[in-house]
Amino acid sequence: SFYGPGGAYNGMAGRDASRALATHQIPDVNEPIKPYDDLKDLTPDEIDALEEWVSFYQSKYPVVGKIVPDREEE
Repeated sequence: SFYGPGGAYNGMAGRDASRALATHQIPDVNEPIKPYDDLKDLTPDEIDALEEWVSFYQSKYPVVGKIVPDREEE
């Protein structure tokens, strides 16, 4: 109900949610999905917020993969 159509977090479904968690801005569901976001422009406070989310989720859920850039984007 949170991530499905009309849900509060629908804009994070099917994409890397790192930027949304760091900035507290959920993307519009119609916004194009970036294949990779290096997050280099995050502020120190945003990085701290993201690290808190990572700690929270890793304490509850197993890591099942990671996002890596396409060779074209490196």
